[in-house]
Amino acid sequence: MYKQKKKVRSVKWWVRTVVLSVIGLILLATLLRRLIPDPNAEDAAGYIMPGTLTRDYRGFDAIRFNFFVLRSNYSGQPPLVHVAYNYILFCVTCTLLFILALTIVVGVRKRGARYLNELKKQYAAKLKEVLLNEEILSSGRIYDILQTNECHLQLDVYPSWLKLLQEIHDEDINNNKHKEYIHTEFNHKNLQNLAQSIGLLDYFEEVLLNAVPGKQYVAIEYLRLLKIKVHSSTVSRLLTHENNRLRKVARHYYMTLDSEDPYSVLKNNNFYSHFSDWDAISLHNTVKSNVGEGKNIPPFRDSIECTTDEYLKQRLIEEAGYWVDEENMAYLMHYLHDNRPEFRSAMYRSIAHSRYKAAEPVLLKNYENEPVDRKILIVNTLVACDSGLQADFFLKAYSETTSHKLKRELLRAMKNYNRRSIANFEKLRREAQPDEALLFEHVLYH
Repeated sequence: MYKQKKKVRSVKWWVRTVVLSVIGLILLATLLRRLIPDPNAEDAAGYIMPGTLTRDYRGFDAIRFNFFVLRSNYSGQPPLVHVAYNYILFCVTCTLLFILALTIVVGVRKRGARYLNELKKQYAAKLKEVLLNEEILSSGRIYDILQTNECHLQLDVYPSWLKLLQEIHDEDINNNKHKEYIHTEFNHKNLQNLAQSIGLLDYFEEVLLNAVPGKQYVAIEYLRLLKIKVHSSTVSRLLTHENNRLRKVARHYYMTLDSEDPYSVLKNNNFYSHFSDWDAISLHNTVKSNVGEGKNIPPFRDSIECTTDEYLKQRLIEEAGYWVDEENMAYLMHYLHDNRPEFRSAMYRSIAHSRYKAAEPVLLKNYENEPVDRKILIVNTLVACDSGLQADFFLKAYSETTSHKLKRELLRAMKNYNRRSIANFEKLRREAQPDEALLFEHVLYH
């Protein structure tokens, strides 16, 4: 738990701040009005500050007199000069306020940077010992390693802790790039216990319940990156949030929380509104993470048939190739005969991901009627399927096409397909005409 001395800024906080700011501006305008001297005074020499005959001289009297001097200098000028003077005064005031605000922001950021550096010096090595430890550690053991029993942290210091945890996480990824599973050393169960121990889970709960959408989005991204689990009820209220960006990331994260039916949010027809390439990448990473944890595969077949958005359907078809079995791939085969070329292209990629060899006869049939770009896609799909039966097809397709772009892809396919295709590649290379010799250079050295 943490000491909640500082509330997360909610919408109510901002409304209250705006109201108080307006009241402050009104009071400031009233004060400035009192400072501005009487414009009917003829000159500075004959000007007497109101009230100074019956009271002592004050500091504000000097400011009011300076206002009078500035104003009297332009009293006989055209209105345009008055407007220009007031505009310059306004710009100077705004500049000073901007400098003040910038100074405050820079100061806050420098203070955060100093605190982060202090955290690194004091806890970086200890946190690595906890997070990169293969053994699952209890909260007490974590306290012993950190050499602190301080579990009551201020709410505004948690972002610095999250940045430090992210740096350790990224360093672990960079150190394990050569491995098949790059998170082999990062112990997420210890991270979960650590988050519970220092009150980080309570911080996330407070942000997800009361913060503005921007901070909620950042919090969920941290939760997804570090694979920290919070109670699903805390996130469920965001699944229908009016902010489209927040709603998407909340639903992706929710799929990692619900162990019984993690993909129930896919049934919502509004889940993929404004679906983008980044959303497709995010969906793939979410499913990959769930499959790695032993969860079920999403019902891609039902989702593909239910959605009415064509672009979304294409991306789901392509994504299905990574995960579905041969039975479901056989069901999706009818998209190879679809009149819409985008759906055929999506299905070609899906077959390449799944290496579904039973689709090769249909691919060979479609090859004859497709343009060059999709012919290249079919060639790459056949290579990915790796049945070893298409060496003669590659040779025939190479001899029949006049497109150098397609020829180059066919040569790449023959170069790495099987022994027979490699022999065909070497034969073509020996017999190549000068205008085709450059294609072999591209394939061999690029």
